[in-house]
Amino acid sequence: MGTDSLIVDVDSLTGETIPAMQLVKTEIDTAHTNMKAAVQSLVNNGYMDSETATAYVEEFESLLSPDMQALSNLVESYYKQLDNVCTNFVSGDIELSRLMG
Repeated sequence: MGTDSLIVDVDSLTGETIPAMQLVKTEIDTAHTNMKAAVQSLVNNGYMDSETATAYVEEFESLLSPDMQALSNLVESYYKQLDNVCTNFVSGDIELSRLMG
């Protein structure tokens, strides 16, 4: 029967994976902002002008924002969890070295 050892490449996670995930979160947030601005520009620029147009913009926002925010939060949650794993792994490794040293 094998051992259930956790091997963590802290340098790769903190140097590559976590920053890449943070960039993805930023890109999601930027895409959301850009989409809202594009739809709002329909009314702001006079391309659509009526209560229906305003309702369209509001509906777009109400349908899109919760999912975009949830996706952004999920990505953030994942990279924070990875950061916690790294922090705990390093702390445990230091404690183990101290105990064995």
